[in-house]
Amino acid sequence: MSFEIEDIGIGFLTDEQLEDLASSLENKVYSFIQQHKYWQLLADFSIIIDLNQDTNKILTLVLDSEISGGLTTQQLEEFQSEIFKYSQSALKEELEWMKSS
Repeated sequence: MSFEIEDIGIGFLTDEQLEDLASSLENKVYSFIQQHKYWQLLADFSIIIDLNQDTNKILTLVLDSEISGGLTTQQLEEFQSEIFKYSQSALKEELEWMKSS
């Protein structure tokens, strides 16, 4: 899954800033998953977040997840959608914080 955010006025981010931001998002997403109602149904999960910024200052969030456990197909789709929406929201919050500091 991927999501794009156009330039929000903070300019280009360095590779180190992108890595730090991705790491922070991964931590937040892991915390979200561990507090989710489906947490006890999971046998295993992994989340990889990648952030890229193109020459037009468009930031792209790519979230790759592998989730296994006792979830139905519908529950898994719902859970993945909630994780992705949460990661988008967390990214926006981080960017707003970066812009204001």
